[in-house]
Amino acid sequence: MKKTFLSQPPQDLKLASELRGDPAALGLGPDDHYQSRTLAIGAGIEMALWRGCFHRPLELSMLYDQDWVQFSYSMQGRGDFEIEGLSRWGEQSVGDGASFLLYPRGCRGSFRHSGVFSGVSFFVEPTVFVALNAEGGELNERVAAQQNFLRSCHQLSGSARYLITQALHAQGFLPEAPMRHGHLWMQGQGMSLMALLMEGCEQSPPGAAGLSHADRRKLLRARDILLADLSCAPALASLAQQSELGLLKLKRGFRSLFGNSVYGLYLQERMLEARRRIEKEGQSVTTVAVDLGYSNLSHFAAAFRKQFGINPAQCKRFAK
Repeated sequence: MKKTFLSQPPQDLKLASELRGDPAALGLGPDDHYQSRTLAIGAGIEMALWRGCFHRPLELSMLYDQDWVQFSYSMQGRGDFEIEGLSRWGEQSVGDGASFLLYPRGCRGSFRHSGVFSGVSFFVEPTVFVALNAEGGELNERVAAQQNFLRSCHQLSGSARYLITQALHAQGFLPEAPMRHGHLWMQGQGMSLMALLMEGCEQSPPGAAGLSHADRRKLLRARDILLADLSCAPALASLAQQSELGLLKLKRGFRSLFGNSVYGLYLQERMLEARRRIEKEGQSVTTVAVDLGYSNLSHFAAAFRKQFGINPAQCKRFAK
């Protein structure tokens, strides 16, 4: 882990480097818990897996005292953070499935979170980031000039979310018994996942930057309503009404913020849940198909194959 570049850190702020290295610095309550594990997956690249539960809202003010580019993905949970000095998207709500790219060198920020949460972050040295981001462009220029930025990324694909689930599972961060995988496997999974995150940030459409903070909140609520029952999708008109969005804004907003259509995102998450049940819970293909609202098994198999490139029956055999 890189040392802080500050010689005399302010006394009124927590340091990001301390919070990463010592969970006790969070000031947890007696019923709170937090786990994190950091793995070096390449030269100048660290992957941090994290999960926990705050029974009371936790609020922290911090100083980003390390020089790294950060990718983060929230698998589960809700939180808000604000970073001073960033005029665009300096304040964000982070919910299930949210991902972002951040270069916060020397910035002050605040963070608020409560409830159950889990996810993954990558910390990349600036020179390594520039080398990996071969196409260059604005992000490389800002990193080279030490100019801070925060960019929201596309909604991750089902395959990417599956990689995160595997990584959390392998490290014993999920309720099931941990899978037996070595460090080399974790390095490979981590690099694959980071590549998907980078791709999502690079391809974040121009429309996402034009969404207001209020519209982003409404779209996140619409996504939560959409994915609440994976056996039956709500009608678009009903979804728009419940999230207080116009139908056209709902459709365009999903494309801009999540990189997918409304029902495209629904199907993606439906198939991810199907794969989890088949592989992790050992459920039969027929049971999973019926539970997720499919009356025709061949239609379920076709949707699964389109998402993952293999049939659900093959997936079940591979999991044994």
